[in-house]
Amino acid sequence: MKEYAPAQLRNVGLFSHGGAGKTTLSEALLYRAGAITRMGSVVDGNTTTDFDPDELKRQMSVSLAVAPLEWQGHKINLIDTPGYADFYGEVSEAARVADSALILIDAVAGPQVGTDAVWKRTAHLPRLLVINKMDRENSDYRSALDSLRERYGKGVVPLAFPICAALWTFSKARRTWRATSPPSQYPIPSRRP
Repeated sequence: MKEYAPAQLRNVGLFSHGGAGKTTLSEALLYRAGAITRMGSVVDGNTTTDFDPDELKRQMSVSLAVAPLEWQGHKINLIDTPGYADFYGEVSEAARVADSALILIDAVAGPQVGTDAVWKRTAHLPRLLVINKMDRENSDYRSALDSLRERYGKGVVPLAFPICAALWTFSKARRTWRATSPPSQYPIPSRRP
C-alpha cells in the first residue's frame, strides 16, 4: 500500500438533499481516477459506496461510506453521505472529518430543505456547489443558480456556465430543443467577426 504524506491527503465530503446524485457522482469520480473499472448504478445496486442490504433495498444511502482514489499524487477520500434527514447524524460525522464539502443541487428541484441543512452544517469548510442532473427534463441551471444566490448570498458565483443551459432547453416529452435567450445577469459574449 502506498504511503502518503499528510499534505497529500484530502477528505472531501459529498453532501446534498436526498436524491441529488452524490453516489452517482462518487462512482463517476472513482471511475475517472481509475479506482474502479466500470461505473456502478444505484438502480442496479452495484455502486461502490452503497453496499449494505438496506441501502440496496431502498436504493439510497443510509450510512456514510468512504471511497478512496488517487489523483495527481494525492489520496482523496470521498465521503458519500446520506441525503435524507433521518440519517443527519451521518452528515454531522462526515462534516467533522472532511477538509472540504462538495454540495450537490438537483437542477430540476433547485436547493431544498436538506441543502439548507448541509449548508449550515458545513459552514466551517470550504464549499463547492455543483448543480447536478442537467440532463433531466425541466432542468434549469439559471433558476437553480438564482435560487442559490437568493438563499446563500451573492458570493455564490458560477465557475462554469453550461452553454446549452444558456441557449437551449430540452423537452424529453417533445424530444425537441427550443432556443431560449439568457437573462441579462448572465450575458453570453458575442462572437467577434
